[in-house]
Amino acid sequence: MPRRVLTKREAEIASLIALGLTSKQIGDRLGTSKFTVQRQAQDIYLKLGVDSWNELAIKLNNPNSDAPAQIIGELRQKVEDLAAERNGYRSENRELRERLRRYEASH
Repeated sequence: MPRRVLTKREAEIASLIALGLTSKQIGDRLGTSKFTVQRQAQDIYLKLGVDSWNELAIKLNNPNSDAPAQIIGELRQKVEDLAAERNGYRSENRELRERLRRYEASH
């Protein structure tokens, strides 16, 4: 079966599947419905020769996988983005706690 290149959106969805997100979580993140995500996942399965959500996640998380470099690059970027987002929340949380502490100390 000839392998077709994934669209940018399909690569993004595939990388989020590999990170363990559900179709609802992916839809919320991308501003679409879980049903749209599931339909796009079907196209990804065909292009990558897998039969299920779990099989796709396993394939993309296998270091010896023959997954296209496009998806692996997208996956790495998503991991970095999520880590940066998490760190941003932590910084914001620390700042808010400090503001609250100062407010409580002054009142």
